[in-house]
Amino acid sequence: MAGTGYLVLALVYVIVDVKKFWTGVPFIFVGMNSILVYVGHETLGDRFPFHWDATNTHAALLWENMFGVACWIIIAYRMYQLRFFVNI
Repeated sequence: MAGTGYLVLALVYVIVDVKKFWTGVPFIFVGMNSILVYVGHETLGDRFPFHWDATNTHAALLWENMFGVACWIIIAYRMYQLRFFVNI
C-alpha cells in the first residue's frame, strides 16, 4: 500500500504542480488547518453528524465515512473563508 500511496502522490504532484491541470481544491482547505481537522476528528469522530449507527455493510460504512469527510471539508472551507488558521 505504501508503494501505491507513493504513486498516487507522484501523480497528484505532476497534475497539480508540474502540469497545473488542477489547483488542488479541496485539499488546500484541509491542509491549511490539518491539525485542527485531525484533533476535531479524533474528539468528535464518534458523534453525530460524523458518525451514526449504520448497518454493518460496506456500502453503509462507505456512505457514513464519505459524509464525515464532507463535513470536515465544509468546516475547513469555512475556516479558510474566515482566515482562521491553527499553527504550531
